[in-house]
Amino acid sequence: MRHLFFGLCLLAASSLSQSLELRPLARGDYGRLVAELPRPAVVMFWALDCAYCREEMQALAPFLRRQRGIALATINTDGVELAPQAAPVIARAGMPAGNAWIFADVPERLRHEVDPAWYGELPRTHLLGRDGSVETVSGTLTRERLQEWWWRQRPGGR
Repeated sequence: MRHLFFGLCLLAASSLSQSLELRPLARGDYGRLVAELPRPAVVMFWALDCAYCREEMQALAPFLRRQRGIALATINTDGVELAPQAAPVIARAGMPAGNAWIFADVPERLRHEVDPAWYGELPRTHLLGRDGSVETVSGTLTRERLQEWWWRQRPGGR
């Protein structure tokens, strides 16, 4: 029975990662992505070799799944050739699927488009407020900081 349960869990995880498609993010796409995201929104930048990124995703995934009012976009900075390895990471972390991207141009060029002052440190998160504000978190975003930001986004928030 235990083997059957383990097998079903593996099957579910593999089907999740196979159904998750990372869209290529090229020049000009970030501005369009941010403009089209409903507010409030969280944009998380991450890479396969960033252990803190994986920890952040696993820590924040339950909160982001529960809060239906927060739009989410994940952007992998490794490059499209690593999309097959990146998609399962998002699925295993339990992140809400749907708006996943991967760099498809020169990383320095895309980082400059996102923020001219960004030199590639990860994890990096942009919190897009209901009022048009953008809070940038360089380093791990804690659940407490995300919750505090979320409370400010709610109607009548602090």
